[in-house]
Amino acid sequence: MDGVAAWVKFLQRDDLGESEGMVALRQLDRVNITIEMLQQTKVAKIVKAFSARFSESTVGATAQRLFAKWRAYFAKQAAEAKAKPLRKARAGLAKSKPEPSVPEAERCLALEAPGQQCQNRRQLPQLLCPTHQAMNQADRLPYGLHLGGKIGAKKSKTKDSGLDIPPKSPGPPGSANPSNPSSHVKPMACPSDAKPLLEAMRAASTENSRLDTLAALDKSPKHCMLQFIQDGGLEVLERWLRKSPDARLTCLKVLQKLPVALPNLQKANLIPAVEAIQEQESSAQAAAVLERWRSAGFLSETHRAAGPAAAAGSPEEAEAMAEAFGEPSSKRLKTDKDHPTSRKELDSLQKPAASGPGPEPFLVEPEAEPLPPGPQHLQHPQPRTPPLTHLPAARPEDIPEELQGLDPRIALVLMQNPDMLQFLRKHPSVLQDLDSEKIANICRLYKNARESNQALGTSDATGCTVTVSNLDPDISEADIVHLLSDVGLTATRVNLPRESRRKRPCGTAFVVLQTREQAQLAAQRLDGFVLLGSRITVEFVDDGLPKPQPPGSRRVTWKPDDELWEIVVFSRSETVETLGRRVQMGDFYTSSDAPGQRKHSRGGFEAAMKVELALEKKHAPQALAGGVSPAD
Repeated sequence: MDGVAAWVKFLQRDDLGESEGMVALRQLDRVNITIEMLQQTKVAKIVKAFSARFSESTVGATAQRLFAKWRAYFAKQAAEAKAKPLRKARAGLAKSKPEPSVPEAERCLALEAPGQQCQNRRQLPQLLCPTHQAMNQADRLPYGLHLGGKIGAKKSKTKDSGLDIPPKSPGPPGSANPSNPSSHVKPMACPSDAKPLLEAMRAASTENSRLDTLAALDKSPKHCMLQFIQDGGLEVLERWLRKSPDARLTCLKVLQKLPVALPNLQKANLIPAVEAIQEQESSAQAAAVLERWRSAGFLSETHRAAGPAAAAGSPEEAEAMAEAFGEPSSKRLKTDKDHPTSRKELDSLQKPAASGPGPEPFLVEPEAEPLPPGPQHLQHPQPRTPPLTHLPAARPEDIPEELQGLDPRIALVLMQNPDMLQFLRKHPSVLQDLDSEKIANICRLYKNARESNQALGTSDATGCTVTVSNLDPDISEADIVHLLSDVGLTATRVNLPRESRRKRPCGTAFVVLQTREQAQLAAQRLDGFVLLGSRITVEFVDDGLPKPQPPGSRRVTWKPDDELWEIVVFSRSETVETLGRRVQMGDFYTSSDAPGQRKHSRGGFEAAMKVELALEKKHAPQALAGGVSPAD
């Protein structure tokens, strides 16, 4: 307790730096905080205020995660304390009910616990009850069988015993034993593996097969999980959360690793499914998932009921917990004492006083509590990406090698956007020295290139363009349109470049057709056709992507726009051999590129400009008069 109080005072210092605050947060993270510590030291309230002070740095995000961890932990403790009396009452009720006696010869041979045989009836000649038959088919008899009075025989010994119990029952006559579609499911290695894994999850019919697919998903890298979400994987997890109790805990653990966004959660209706979980073994994990989504900004104030103050049993506990976590009074949950709950209390409020004659009593409607001002109560759509200060950082083992030097939160954003990461990989100099100026420059170049491509048209992008070359100099657009109509094709646009001076065709035309199939058909039918005495060449432009040309080809191919920016700026003191080695090694950053090492200053430039103006003023009259200066 004294150590926690000392660290609390340390965090309250005004001159505290980020490195010192990080040390204090790490020490607090190692301490097992109790409810008494929270209420006496107000450590959660101080950590929350510290995260607000350093909201734009890594130490602020660490403080926010520590606060969320304590909040989820004590919500779990309060929920368990509240549900404990109910479980005891249910257990006492179950013991009070008389159990129907089943003869020993008709009882199920499965063991429900070490030394405890199942009390259910089996249908002869079956050896197990229907419940344990289903578990036997899924290879899930953890305590084995009761064999001839010997308790504790494991299922693996059934082959040596005198009983003929196969590992998987064949089922009723005429029914086939379906194969397990997920017995050979492997983790995803690339985004294209998301669809086979999703098909295996949809085809899983047993609890064992569902757990196998979830294990494969848990071992997959994060850059593949985004494609899994886009293909509809969250809908499958939502259905399993509602209908598969055995796979529910594993689903919740996997959900904590998925890079989800608010539209994905709303489309799959996952938030209500997680909030509806009430089992003791899964409720703590569900609370942790909800707290993670809440810290990312996905849950509004209406979902605060899952917090520690709401999970507390009595109004006094709720008030104390809210005070410990530093919540304002407007955000605390209303208790039963704040509002009348019975009809009798409502009637007592509406009855007039039994005094003498007076004015007619009137009913005063209870005034609704005004919402506290703030942007969280405005009906604005939730952003797709949470604020950087509340974004959980990526785990070090999941970060690729080229992103190791970046902030873990920035690395997580790049890992959740594969297109952005693939684009930045083509610019190693930007990844090695990431700053706002370089990012703005890349965005400006990419925006200009996209606008220029849109101005030129989308013919190359859609794959509906053919090039017609070796045309006659007297050709016209109408001749090309008639040629296409003769073979049953319709041209959407014909572009015939001409010379700037004589306005004669350059011998090559670009024709846009309606569909890709028509463009391919035009290249097949018209290639080698003789038009106005010239044998023309028709080539299909395939999506504007550069193709390897055969040796001797004279066709010009261009690189994509993002590859045209791959340039290296070298210093004057660097040799050609050094530059070549640096390009081969991928080292695009040199010490001379630092912005602080500029050789030219503004004062020197202005002095040089003044000297040049003075010389020009001196020699300009002589040059205009046609004279020659002695200096020449």
